[in-house]
Amino acid sequence: MRLARFNARIDLPEDPHKSAGFLTGVPAPVGAGLAFLPLYLWLASGQQGMALPGGMVVDFRNPVGVGIWLVLIAFLLISSLPTLSWSKLRPRRSIRLEVIALTGLIVAALLTEPWLTLVGICVAYLLLIPLALATYARVRRQRGARPSVPESDPAP
Repeated sequence: MRLARFNARIDLPEDPHKSAGFLTGVPAPVGAGLAFLPLYLWLASGQQGMALPGGMVVDFRNPVGVGIWLVLIAFLLISSLPTLSWSKLRPRRSIRLEVIALTGLIVAALLTEPWLTLVGICVAYLLLIPLALATYARVRRQRGARPSVPESDPAP
């Protein structure tokens, strides 16, 4: 569905998500990484599950739980949610050195604690989705709230 939607929208004169610097839905490589989050949690914790406050235990190897997680990620992949693009993530000149240092720390963390670092990256990306929604809503308000899908498709 993701590829079909992309191909159907390729000839639109202006795609609001793209023109504002956003992607439509979660990109496929990111979705693949998010799909592995239960595996990352299992390998990072070294246990089958994790006890939550209140006595509930989350089992990272439970097929039903993993299946529900995969369905949620599949819906994020084919959704029309605006997500941040690399072009939107341009740091200001004043903090570029700090961003390079943070990137180096992430690479070092991937080498020393790969599973825990991958969990952190997945959680950080999931936390960026509401930020992307808020940012896109602000951009739409600034642009006059043009609809994201044209109401009628003119014949060529």
